[in-house]
Amino acid sequence: MRRFLVLLPLALLALPAAAGNAAGTGACDKAKVGQLADAHGGVYDPQLGFGKFICHDFTGDGIRDAAFTINSGGSSGTLGWGIVRGLPNSGLKLAKFDKNSLSNALKRSGRDVLVSSPIYGPTDPNCCPSGFNIDTWHWDGHRFKRTHSRRVHKLHGFF
Repeated sequence: MRRFLVLLPLALLALPAAAGNAAGTGACDKAKVGQLADAHGGVYDPQLGFGKFICHDFTGDGIRDAAFTINSGGSSGTLGWGIVRGLPNSGLKLAKFDKNSLSNALKRSGRDVLVSSPIYGPTDPNCCPSGFNIDTWHWDGHRFKRTHSRRVHKLHGFF
C-alpha cells in the first residue's frame, strides 16, 4: 500500500498534457485570442481589448473555447466578433470571425453563442437602433453554423 502511495503521484505526472487541457485555459488566454484575431483581420488593439469575452466549452469536446467582441474605442461599440476553439494540443483555431460587424453584443445560451446586431431605420441615430437581430450560432461538429435568427426591439441580458 505504501509503495502505491509513493508511485501514484509519479503516475499522475506522466499523464498526457491534453488530458489536463480540459480543465486548463483552452482558448481562455485573452492575449493569444487577441493575436489570432489580429492576424486574421488586423482589427484587434490590445490597448482597447475585448468588449465581451466568454470562456466556455461551446463545442462539447471538453476543451474551453472563447466567444468575443472587439472594442472599437469609439461610439460604434465593437469592430467585430468571433469564436475561437481550444484544441487538444493546446492550440487555438479561429472558428468564426466577422471583423466588420459594428455594435455587436454576445451572450451564451447553453453551448450556443447568441450574437446581436443593430437594425437601423432611416432616421435612427447611432445610439438608438429601431431593433436588433439576434442570431444563434451552434457547433455542428465541423463548424459554427447560424441555426436561428429573430428580431427584437430591446436587448435583455446581453450587457
